[in-house]
Amino acid sequence: MKKQLHIQFGKNLSFLRKKFDLTQKRLSEEIAGDDREEQKKIHKKIGSYEQGLAFPPPDQLNDILTFFKVTYEQMVNMDLSKLSQREFEKLNQERKTDLQILTISVSGDGRENIEMVPQKASAGYVRGFADRNYIKKLDRFHLPWLPPEATYRAFEISGDSMPPIETGSIVLGKYVEDKYDIKKGERYIIVAKDGILFKRIYASTQTEVHHSLLLVSDNPRYEPYEIPFEDVLEVWKFHQYISPSADK
Repeated sequence: MKKQLHIQFGKNLSFLRKKFDLTQKRLSEEIAGDDREEQKKIHKKIGSYEQGLAFPPPDQLNDILTFFKVTYEQMVNMDLSKLSQREFEKLNQERKTDLQILTISVSGDGRENIEMVPQKASAGYVRGFADRNYIKKLDRFHLPWLPPEATYRAFEISGDSMPPIETGSIVLGKYVEDKYDIKKGERYIIVAKDGILFKRIYASTQTEVHHSLLLVSDNPRYEPYEIPFEDVLEVWKFHQYISPSADK
């Protein structure tokens, strides 16, 4: 399955490069900017990418998607060469990208609580994240060394996609108020309409408004995938974690 995705990606990369009348060398220069060493590195690889023999690392993948203004899902699941010009131009229409207003709870002395979202409550959190009464029902705690001007929340993580963080670990996230504060390649907890995710985020468009987010696991067994920004409810920047095996 992964090989098929890489082959389709390569076919689409070749199609887009030729559609925009670019040589492999010229595309390498566009992707790498003024970095001559990076230009040479990418130039050596583009042929392999186009043939499906290799797949670009996350940084290069993001740069390719950004340059051509396409999404990861489009590149691996569609044959772009079969689209009409009109269909091609409509691939990346504007989508709503505003983050939601955060709901918080406050302790008796006026400090913001750090709410704990256990794995078993993740589905409920997706439904009730904006409900103040629901938030108040979550377990709460304080960490005195955290800066008071920021808002933090804790999430229990499952799965092995982000080593060394293992199933049952508690990850602490700092709330991201502005979508433009999302840093390429950093780890985030994403509260989306279909669940809570812990991944590295790569924005996948070059416009001022991010249409979608490319999510990448640190475990290479898992393929990157994309979600539309309109499906994103909250974003929390990874701060630290507590491992369940720390005291074993």
